Amino acid sequence: MNPTDLLYYLNRSDDSGLYAQADAVRRQSLGAARPVHAVIRISNVCDRACRHCDLRSANGRLRRYRLPPSQVLGMAAQAARDGADAVILRSGIDRRYDAPLVGELVRELKSRHGLAVTLSLGQRGFDEYVHWKECGADRCQVNLETSEPFAFKRLDQGTDFTAKLRLLEGLRELGYEIGTGVVAGLPGTTPMDSLRDLLFLAELRPAMVEIEPFVPRSGTPMDGMTPGSVDTAMRMAALLRIMLPEACIPAMESLDELRPGSGRLALERGCDAIQPAMPIPPQAEGLARESRHVG
Repeated sequence: MNPTDLLYYLNRSDDSGLYAQADAVRRQSLGAARPVHAVIRISNVCDRACRHCDLRSANGRLRRYRLPPSQVLGMAAQAARDGADAVILRSGIDRRYDAPLVGELVRELKSRHGLAVTLSLGQRGFDEYVHWKECGADRCQVNLETSEPFAFKRLDQGTDFTAKLRLLEGLRELGYEIGTGVVAGLPGTTPMDSLRDLLFLAELRPAMVEIEPFVPRSGTPMDGMTPGSVDTAMRMAALLRIMLPEACIPAMESLDELRPGSGRLALERGCDAIQPAMPIPPQAEGLARESRHVG
């Protein structure tokens, strides 16, 4: 699709035609299967202060936790029993989950369950990614939130946009399947911003793309702002399916947060994967003091 076509659909000129085309492309490229990627949120500790994210270090309203490794393995075992095809280890930038500890978890997950393992741990050191690849990690998710460098800087003042792009390319060279994502409907954005994101992602060609609407989070400077559009997020996901036929484009939880039932609809409109979040056990509240031993 050329930019004129993309803007035509972004401006809701033919949703039914767009979604029918995206679903047909998904079926032709990926078949009818709906892979399940179980999300295990291993920690909500983070040392960054991104303005839109409730994990930001300055959020005093958030009750912090860090799952002990044994609990992570137990949750992964449950996900495997439930039929998951992959597990996503997700956290803020939590340095206590260092390279050796994450690497040992990856080894155990691969050997016990044979699941594909995706790491979504924020932006970490390149040497850590090298080690985790050697341990068997399959994919890395490093979200950019926006393709516009100045807007990126306003959201994440502790990271350089170009450095994050270099990291993604470096991860691809290491043999990872790379994933990234953008937030649809950030305050002040227009269809032209959505167009820019789509063209950027099409050029980057990640293996996995997360498109989610902006959700104002409690305890952040963006709390109280107008939420992003579920429809815009779904249009962007559908257009990406047509532009990147074989990419994994999951139906994101945030769709249902803003409009219940939207995740199911997204699976009929070009999205192909389900990302259920494994429930955090009540006893996980508070920072864990359990041994770092994985076993």
